[in-house]
Amino acid sequence: MPKDKKRKHIKPRFIVFAASIVSLFIFALVYIISQGSVYTTVIPLGQTDFDPNDVIVKVADENILELQSVGFTVEDDFDCLALTYKSKSMGKTTAEVSIPLPDKTYFKLNTFEYYVLPFGVIFDDTTNDFSGCEVLFPCFIIYVMIHIIFFGISFYKKVSSGTFTYSLVALGGALFYLIGTIFSLVLFSFIFTPSFEFHNLDEIMLFFVSNGFLFSSIVFPILVAMAIAVSLSNIWLVKREGFRLFNMLGVLSFLVIIFSFAAIQSMLFHDYSGEAEFKVTFVLFTAFSYTFCYFANMLISTIICSIISVGYKIPHNVDYTIILGCSLLGDGSPTPILRNRIDRAVEFAKEQFADTGKQTVFVPSGGQGSDEVISEAESMKRYLIAQGIPEEQILIEDKSVNTYQNMLFSKNLIESKTKDFSKVNIAFSTTNYHVFRGYTLAEKVGMKAHGLSAKTKLYFYPNAFIREFIGLLVSERRKHIIYLAATVLIYSVLALIFA
Repeated sequence: MPKDKKRKHIKPRFIVFAASIVSLFIFALVYIISQGSVYTTVIPLGQTDFDPNDVIVKVADENILELQSVGFTVEDDFDCLALTYKSKSMGKTTAEVSIPLPDKTYFKLNTFEYYVLPFGVIFDDTTNDFSGCEVLFPCFIIYVMIHIIFFGISFYKKVSSGTFTYSLVALGGALFYLIGTIFSLVLFSFIFTPSFEFHNLDEIMLFFVSNGFLFSSIVFPILVAMAIAVSLSNIWLVKREGFRLFNMLGVLSFLVIIFSFAAIQSMLFHDYSGEAEFKVTFVLFTAFSYTFCYFANMLISTIICSIISVGYKIPHNVDYTIILGCSLLGDGSPTPILRNRIDRAVEFAKEQFADTGKQTVFVPSGGQGSDEVISEAESMKRYLIAQGIPEEQILIEDKSVNTYQNMLFSKNLIESKTKDFSKVNIAFSTTNYHVFRGYTLAEKVGMKAHGLSAKTKLYFYPNAFIREFIGLLVSERRKHIIYLAATVLIYSVLALIFA
C-alpha cells in the first residue's frame, strides 16, 4: 500500500486574508443594496426663485421608477435641485426634467437615463452614479491596506526562511506598488481637491487609470538617481577596463528611463485634434504608464531582494558547497572574481567547522570554454588543494557551460552521492551581484540552496547588477509577458471606457 501523502495545511494568514476580502466584499454589497433603492439626482441651478412643486418630472415608465420628492439643496456653494426616486422593478427608463420660468413657460433641463439593477439598486447612467457608491472608495483603500499587510507578512516570512525565489520579486513588486498607490492617492487628492470626493464611478475610474502616471511620477526621481549612480560607475568602469557596450549599461538605462518618462509626459500634454485621437492617445498613455510602472517595480523589488539575499546569514549546517565557475586566466588559473568565490566558500567552511565541527564537501562547477586550457572545475580544484583542502573533500562537476547547468549538473552529482537528497543542506558561492539569480536557478532545477556572497570591485557591481536584472527578466519572460499583458489590458480597457 502506498504511503499517504502529507496533507498541505493552509497557512493561517491565507485564511485571515481570504476572510477579510470576502467580508469586505459582502459589507460593500450589503451597504449598496441597503442604500441603492432610493436615489437622489442633484442638478445645479442658476436660480431657485420658483416653487419646487412646480417642477415637472416625466418618468417614462413609472412601473420601474417612481418620483418621491422634489426639493432644493446646496452643494459646493451651488443652489441645486434635488429629485429623489424609488425603484419598483428591474429595467431601464428615462426622466425628463423641466423647470418653470418667470414668464410661466417651462425650460427643459435634461433627460436622465436610469437602470434599476438587481436588488432594486438605481444606477444613473447620465452621471455614472448610484446610492451607496460612496462606500466603494473607502473599501478600495481598506482592500489595498489588507493586501499590504498580507504581502508584507508573506515577504517577511520568505526572507526570514531564506526563500529567495523569483516569486519574492513579484511579491515585493506588488507590495511596493500598493504602497505607492497610497502615495499616489495623496498626490491625486492634492491635485484635484476639493472637486474630487470619489462619490461616483467617473471619479474613481479617473484615479485608477491615472495611477500609472502618478506612480511613475513618484518613482521617477528614484530611478533617475539610481541611473545616475550607475552611469557614474560606468565612467569608472570604462577607465579601468576599456570601452565596451556592456560597460555602458548604466548610461543606456539612464537614457531609457528619461525617454520613457518623456514619452508619457508628451502624451499627457498632447493637443488633441478630435475625440478619436484623444481616445487613442489616452489609451496609449495609460498602457505606457503602467508598463513603465511594471518595470520600475520589478527593478526596485529586484534591487531590494538582491541586497537582502546577499546579507542573509546561512546556518552552519552545510553538507555541500557548490562554487559557480566563470572565465579563467590564460594560464588556466582562476580570475580574481573566481578566486573570491572560492575564498568565500573556504572561509564559510572554516567558520562552520570552528562552530560545529561539521565538514563541507566542495563542488567546483564549470566546464572548459573554447579559450580555456583546462575546465573551470579543475582550475578551482587545484586552487582549493593549494589552500589546504583535502582532495577527498572536493567533488568536481566539469560539464556545465552556464549557471543553469552549474546548478542542474551539481544537483545531479550530489544526488548520486546521497541516499536522501531532501535531507542534504546545500550552499552555493558566487559573486554578490549574482547571488539572487543563483537562488532562482537553484529553485528552477528543484534544489533548495543558500547563497554565499563573494565581494567584487565597487565600480563593477552596479553594471553587473543591471546585466543580472536583464538576465532575470529574460529567464522569466513568459511570466512577465502574461502579467504585463494582463495589467496593461485591464487598465487600457478602463481608460477606453473612461475616455
